[in-house]
Amino acid sequence: MRLVPVDEATIEELTTILRDGGVIAMPTETAYGLVADATNARAVDRVYAIKQRDASNPLPVVCASRHQVHDFFDSTAQEMALGMLHWPGAVSLVLQTSHELFRVGDGVTVNPHDTSVAVRVTSHRLLQQLAAQLEVPLVATSANISNQPTPYSSVDVVTQFGTQQHQPDLVLDSGNIDRVLPSTIIHVQDTEVVVLRRGPVEC
Repeated sequence: MRLVPVDEATIEELTTILRDGGVIAMPTETAYGLVADATNARAVDRVYAIKQRDASNPLPVVCASRHQVHDFFDSTAQEMALGMLHWPGAVSLVLQTSHELFRVGDGVTVNPHDTSVAVRVTSHRLLQQLAAQLEVPLVATSANISNQPTPYSSVDVVTQFGTQQHQPDLVLDSGNIDRVLPSTIIHVQDTEVVVLRRGPVEC
């Protein structure tokens, strides 16, 4: 696990790590997160192992733009209207995967009877750039062991993972970031907007 100042990392290096199935811990608009190629089964498995997360619990993803969401996920007019209202930003919508790269069991979807994933268009510039460069959605889940405190500094990340068998390949050090709640998660069920997790944005 390497610790690299965020201003010394290049898009090219970070993209190469992600394309090769690597996992990066980096600041996002809500907290430090574990970031990986959401369509790479090996990378997704590594995120589960690093977080010690139950494999039945799907991982949230971020996209670079609403166009990228449209390319990889199915959405209704109401869902896209919500996306227009809140994206880019810390609001995730539960959508169905539609792209062949999200084969059930091979990507972030783990339940053969439910191919839904929490998706948002990130407002974090570097995360946007990485998703755009790879041309695929990225896993972006808090960089902590499951049920442990959410990390808001690189020190928090290193403290949690430094002695663990499974670790991120790289930690981007941006010092302390503002303490913000994880993204608001909403699900449109029969035109009713249901808030599954309350976060920094009211819906």
